[in-house]
This record gives sequence, C-alpha cells and structure tokens, in this order.
Amino acid sequence: MLVKKLRNWTMGMLLAVCPIVVNGQDSYDYKDAIYNPYKVESPTNLKSNFDRSRAITTIGFYTASVALNAMGDAYNDEGNKALGHSLNALSIASLLVEPIITEPEREEWLSRIASYTFIRYGTFDYIYNATRGLPLTYIGNSSISDKIMRKFKAPDNFFVIPKTLSLSVGFAIPLNHFIK
Repeated sequence: MLVKKLRNWTMGMLLAVCPIVVNGQDSYDYKDAIYNPYKVESPTNLKSNFDRSRAITTIGFYTASVALNAMGDAYNDEGNKALGHSLNALSIASLLVEPIITEPEREEWLSRIASYTFIRYGTFDYIYNATRGLPLTYIGNSSISDKIMRKFKAPDNFFVIPKTLSLSVGFAIPLNHFIK
C-alpha cells in the first residue's frame, strides 16, 4: 500500500514538474493557475501573425505597383495610351492605399522606401520587356539605367543575378522588419 501511494505521489510530482522543466521556468506561480473570470487573456501570437500579414501585404502592394507601372509604361510606348495611363494610375493608387492598410510607424518609412526601390530594380525591366514582347534580358537605349548597363558591355543574362539579389533584399526588408 505504501509503495502504491509513493508511486502515485512520484507520478503526480513528475506530471507537475515536467511542464515547468520543458518550458524552461525555474518556478511556477500557482496564483496564475487559479481561474480568474475577470482576467482577459490575449493570444500570444496575434501580434506576430499581424506583423507577418503586414509584411506580406507590403510586399504584395509594392510588387503589384511595380508590375502595374511597368505594364503601363510598356503600353504607353506601344501607343495604347488609355490602357497605359490607367495602369499607371492603378500603380500610384496601390502605393497610396498600402500605408492606409498596414499603418506604418514613423521609423519604418526609410526601410519601406528601400524595399520598394529594391523590388522595382529587380522586377521592372522583366515585366516591361515581357509586356512589350521583347526578350526578358533586353536592355533599351533611352533611360539612364539602360545607358549605364550598356556601358558594361556584359552578356545578355549578366544582370539576372544582381536583379534577383535586389528582389530578394526587397522582400527581406519588410519580412525582417516586421517579423522579429
């Protein structure tokens, strides 16, 4: 009988102590274990889920804005001004709506500008060239960035790696900022 009580007591202690050890707590406050109907429990991961959705929303709006702007410029250059201007207007509208939805803080603005710039450098030319029906690695003659790229006299696919890295950095900035 004594052995049975000792075994039950040992099992009870193990069940009481194991969650404390697993969670890395040195002590357990039994006052928290008492039910309090007036205590409001907040989910611990709600903030991280909200921050993750803010980061993904930011990336989505910036990528959509760049894509719409590239397509708008391509249609304007082809002579389809009505569609081109409409797409450019949607691009600007997406940039105006994004801060209303994600509610950025003051210290986030510089990282948001950097993220948009990296995403734009990584995607604009490819979307523009695909819309115009040009080879994806085509480098034009008119813009300043095209003239700088032409001075390198690099092979056609030389700029794929820097543009991919730029796109990766543009995606990583909001993810790193919001998910801490």
